[in-house]
Amino acid sequence: MGTTTISGNLLVSGQITSYGNILLGRSTGGATVSISSATVSGVDNQTVIVGAGGGGSEPDRGARAVMYGNEVALLGGALLLSAGYSSQAFGGGVSILTSGLTRMMFTPYGHVIPGGAGTQNLGDATSYWNDISYKTLTDRGCLGWVGDGVELTDGRTVSAVAALLAIEKDEQKSTVYGTPMLKYDTFPRVSFKAAPVAEDSGEKLGQDGVEMTSLFSVMIGAIRELSLRVQALENKP
Repeated sequence: MGTTTISGNLLVSGQITSYGNILLGRSTGGATVSISSATVSGVDNQTVIVGAGGGGSEPDRGARAVMYGNEVALLGGALLLSAGYSSQAFGGGVSILTSGLTRMMFTPYGHVIPGGAGTQNLGDATSYWNDISYKTLTDRGCLGWVGDGVELTDGRTVSAVAALLAIEKDEQKSTVYGTPMLKYDTFPRVSFKAAPVAEDSGEKLGQDGVEMTSLFSVMIGAIRELSLRVQALENKP
């Protein structure tokens, strides 16, 4: 059998088995095509499953997408994306790609990892997360030594303690918990992250920020400086 072209709607009660490609398109009236349940508004009580395995397209047969109509009991309107159960080295996970490159992966064990080490960000100066809850936070190679001095945004190089004392209060802005903000441009240069500025208007695009790992380094350096001063005082006769 060659190619069969159907003009209009095809309603099938039962199963369609195809050993080739199914191509969707419209000859007239726009470029939108759809695969959906034959339900009506208010009675969308069907579930559509697209699966890589045969049978009931369960997870033990391969990856699948499950789409629930709004009137399905308990799971109405839900979208379920499920990887299959696989013992293969790279099986059983979910990868998200853009421009042909892997950007994010969900491992079979539920871990979320980026497409590469130190190559991607989570949020930016304009769109950032409101709250992140966590138990531990692990640095990978960015805690630095500041014993040779800390550069400020005005070009001066000072001690770690002096760098912390140079941070000023912002009289115009408040934090979400009601206290005055700190002036971010008075933080050490390595920590201050200025928001980008539009080339044509000079308008600031988003909010300034402070990079915390470098600030932790300055704080560790300040604690070390103060500890050495206390030690020197204790060693005085």
